[in-house]
Amino acid sequence: MNVSFYERFRSVRVRQRLSLVFAVLFALVGILFLVGPDWTIAATNALSRIIGGRELQPVGYGFYQVLAVAYMTTVTMIAFFMYLHPQERIYPGLLVGAKGSSSILSLLMVVLHGPYLLYTLNFAVDGAIALLVYYLFRDILES
Repeated sequence: MNVSFYERFRSVRVRQRLSLVFAVLFALVGILFLVGPDWTIAATNALSRIIGGRELQPVGYGFYQVLAVAYMTTVTMIAFFMYLHPQERIYPGLLVGAKGSSSILSLLMVVLHGPYLLYTLNFAVDGAIALLVYYLFRDILES
């Protein structure tokens, strides 16, 4: 039997591995937000200077850091549950919703606050994650 690339790419094993990779990456980003809230902004500002873009002001420690770390903890847990339960439809739906809304809100911030690189990168990365998860789990989400 000849299995297509599409079918292999969307196999349970691939879904589980990608879910675990997402869980680890999301946890690492959450830790970064916790221990160095301005590092992400500093890194994108350095890149913005190189390409001639606008720079964001650092935010430091505060309430929004709490929300950012809580969000990253939540998406980490969702991705880990996707790893544990690859046939369950609620978890990929939640991750698509979380990453999709983060992407759209980042695009809205580009419009309302300005074309800062960090907003554009978050729009692209979280949007790509949402689309990839939807694509991989489409058969489960649409059942």
